[in-house]
Amino acid sequence: MKFKVYADTHIFSPIEIMKAEVSNEPAAVNTLFIGDIIDLANVAKNQVEEARAAFRFLDMKHGDNYICGNHSRMTTQNEAIIRTTESGTRIVFVHGDIEANPDKWRKYRSEPHGASLFKRKFIIPFIKEAEAIIDRKLKPEALENIFKLCESYNCSVYVCGHYHPETAQEITYKGKRIIVLKRGLNEIEIP
Repeated sequence: MKFKVYADTHIFSPIEIMKAEVSNEPAAVNTLFIGDIIDLANVAKNQVEEARAAFRFLDMKHGDNYICGNHSRMTTQNEAIIRTTESGTRIVFVHGDIEANPDKWRKYRSEPHGASLFKRKFIIPFIKEAEAIIDRKLKPEALENIFKLCESYNCSVYVCGHYHPETAQEITYKGKRIIVLKRGLNEIEIP
């Protein structure tokens, strides 16, 4: 089964990508949005209401195909999209932050919307540059949390964003296929 999956576009932040593409994407059963599409954590304080409106628009337009990430800050819950392919493979699509570190990211998700000019001008660009150097890999605790989540949904495939790799990464852990998507649009096929 083929999927179009948007991840980590961070619209309204200094590192936004694909704003027009995301805004114009028609609703479709296999087009999914897996978090940090609208970045309410790093939006300019004077654009918070505009960003919230954009979030609500996309959430209503795409319904169950649209979930939050840690930068969306609209829920502290781990939302998931479950799909079953024609061959019976069950897939869980999530953002990925909760499995990485549940305590840290639930707390982060509950913080207020908007960022200071200093954070937007200096900290966020620095983090983006650091991501090009630092290879953010799944830690053993995250792998175990992923395994447990897959078991709870009876899924053999886990797909997430959150980590911002240059290219999609794939590993197997305890028989579970784990796919970490790059920022932006990803087209994947899962039999």
